[in-house]
This record gives sequence, C-alpha cells and structure tokens, in this order.
Amino acid sequence: MKEKPIVGIIATSNYMKTNDTFQDTYRYGNNYVKKLMAEGAIPYFIPLLDDGVILDSLCICDGLLIPGGSEIKPFHFDIIDYFYKRNKPILGICLGMQALAAYFQKDKKILKRIDNGVDHHPVVLTRDNETTLAHEIKIEKESLLYSIIKKD
Repeated sequence: MKEKPIVGIIATSNYMKTNDTFQDTYRYGNNYVKKLMAEGAIPYFIPLLDDGVILDSLCICDGLLIPGGSEIKPFHFDIIDYFYKRNKPILGICLGMQALAAYFQKDKKILKRIDNGVDHHPVVLTRDNETTLAHEIKIEKESLLYSIIKKD
C-alpha cells in the first residue's frame, strides 16, 4: 500500500503586528487542508518560530504548498530553497507564486507587495462561495503549465 504524501503548508504570519506577544500567531487556511486531504495527502503545518522556519521540521514533507497572503517574508525563501534544492514539488498559489518568482530572480531582495495584480480585497470568501469564488488567469501558450493542461 502506497503511503500518503505529506504536504507542508506555509502559514500566514501575524508576528510582531502588535506589542502583545500573545498576538504573535500563525494562521493556516482550512480550505487548503480540505483540498489536500480530498486528494489523498496529509497536510502538515510548517512550524515557524519568531517569523523564521525550523529547517529540521521540513524533512518529513514530500511537497510544499505556498498559499496566498499579503506579504512575502524571508522565511518563504528559506522554505522554498529547502524544497527546491531537494527537488521536491512546490505549488504556489497567488502570493505563493509571487514568492516563487521572486526566489528565482537573481536579486532576491524583492520583499514588497506587488500592487499591480488582481485586487482580492474587498472580496469576501464565505462558506457559501468558497468553491466558486475565483478570478481569471492567463496561461502563456509557451509555458510548461500550458503543455500539461492544454488550456490558456
């Protein structure tokens, strides 16, 4: 029997947003957990400490999911670097894809929000629209993704 793959999920960071140390929290989207489990994977919440990654915690992961968010942080690059150097699959969604693009730039100092993309706010994701809420994307015909799914 084949073991289920373990997919690490990067959290959204709320570290140092206030002076209250009890508000230093990390969040993980329930939707990603449900989708991974539906596909037969085991979700693993990558632990962060003081807005940094505990690299030893990544060794159990077979792949990585970088979800959307509002800010690329240095720990994104540390985690991407770990998976990339070990040739493990990485999926970036929204900000996650931007983090991947920034990682593969020669100058990795791209740590600012990209303001010219799709504005996701004030879109409200609710339980009623979570499976239908989406925005259009364009896949370049010369890309690897297009060669796989044959759709633009």
